[in-house]
Amino acid sequence: MQITHTEPGDENQPVGNYCPAYSPDGTKIVFNRRGKGSADTLFVMDTDGKNLVQLTSQDNPDYLPNYSPDGQKIVFTGERDGNADIYVIDANGRNRTQLTNDEHRNWYASYSPDGKYIVCSSDRNGIEDIWIMENDGSNKKKLTSNDNKTAHGPAFSPDGKTILFMSDIQSKFGEKMQIWTMDVNGKNLTCLTSRDAYHSGVDYSPDGRHIAYKSNWDGFWNIYVMDADGSNIVQVTHETGEDLNTRGGWKQ
Repeated sequence: MQITHTEPGDENQPVGNYCPAYSPDGTKIVFNRRGKGSADTLFVMDTDGKNLVQLTSQDNPDYLPNYSPDGQKIVFTGERDGNADIYVIDANGRNRTQLTNDEHRNWYASYSPDGKYIVCSSDRNGIEDIWIMENDGSNKKKLTSNDNKTAHGPAFSPDGKTILFMSDIQSKFGEKMQIWTMDVNGKNLTCLTSRDAYHSGVDYSPDGRHIAYKSNWDGFWNIYVMDADGSNIVQVTHETGEDLNTRGGWKQ
């Protein structure tokens, strides 16, 4: 099996299914599928793989989906006219609403536990930072400002007090991505990892006690789990072939 490490929406990404996310009740999985000759498209299915339903068209890329806490909405990145923006649809694929509208990349969107806010990554100021906005797209606010260092892939902690993300704050641009946390107001930055590697795909466990992520620190992309304070790292997968391209999802 050949698996390549590419960014979501990358035109070089091979045919396959990517970026799964469980529904809050644990009965559905939403993901983006790339078919031969078609753009990334959102699909949903039961957790046993049955009842596959296409949610968005194959004309333009849609990817990186996440459910709202009540399971009624799905937030994701959609590309139109070369721009990557944040959109929301109903869980059945209807009522598409655009939340960002600029000529930059906006992606990795996810809801706060109470559903009132959406956090995402955006390079609208020239460098990728973490932004937060209300769930209707209003009151956008930049949370990170790290002297030309990139920050992306945010996720709320289950209690809504902390945001988890990746950043190269402590290294040359894009060279090493460590895992960080901060308060929801952007304060109290804390680095959780120190290995000489690129870390990605971070997410909290439902109880907030653990963090799952992928890392290439041993030369191959693999899945790891650690405690929420960065201790007790455990390697979950042991790939030794091509790079691992995935974003994991915890089941409630």
